[in-house]
Amino acid sequence: MDILEKYMENLRLKKNLNYLTMEAYEVDVKDYLSFLEKNNKSIFDLDEELFKKYFEEIEKKYKPSTFIKRYSAVRGIYKYLFRTRQIDKIFQYKLTKGKENLVKKENLDFGKKEYYEFLGNLPNSFEGMRIKIISKLVAEYNITLINIFEIQIIDLLKYDFQKIVIARNNKIIGYNINKEMEEILKKYYDDYAFEKRFLFGAYSKISFNSEINKYGISYKMLKSALIENDEDLKENIKNLYFEIGIGDE
Repeated sequence: MDILEKYMENLRLKKNLNYLTMEAYEVDVKDYLSFLEKNNKSIFDLDEELFKKYFEEIEKKYKPSTFIKRYSAVRGIYKYLFRTRQIDKIFQYKLTKGKENLVKKENLDFGKKEYYEFLGNLPNSFEGMRIKIISKLVAEYNITLINIFEIQIIDLLKYDFQKIVIARNNKIIGYNINKEMEEILKKYYDDYAFEKRFLFGAYSKISFNSEINKYGISYKMLKSALIENDEDLKENIKNLYFEIGIGDE
């Protein structure tokens, strides 16, 4: 079994990822290993200049979300080698673009289509369901992470999972949810949270951000994923006018 096979097996056992996500990780790591091979190096040859050269090329060729996904995959195998004491250091690559510009471009690259693909690729596990619920509450209901982590089981039971109510700073905030969300919350409660006070227990904003970053996603990307841009809005209004018979080609 070569190092890629060992790493993928370790990833499968530790992360419980679904097939599509595993395949994406493998493709990204294979691309990096092929790059090293073309330069007569292996993953065990710690060549920082070659590492930087690879990601300089990736940054030039691909959109930021793709860069982050590939960087995460490659760093993942290096972290595995470091944990298993097969290498003694891990390199980093600093983006040449400003962080503010990167986030703006990421937001443009991550819309409705990418959002639903992201949800569909999440593993069918405790961690996957938790990420899915929080992501949907952020993107579809515009609930902040601070409020999400204040959701209490007693309040969900009080409203039979048909409404989310949060008490913070002497204020009561209510969110009406649809049938799909109601069923997802019930299943999560039955499977994982029936003995907890808060729906997500001690899980935190830092932990959530860290987990979605593995998919090349950020909190800001989630918040804006379903917000229509000006062109989309104009097109939707135009289509609506045609439907009711007052549009003009």
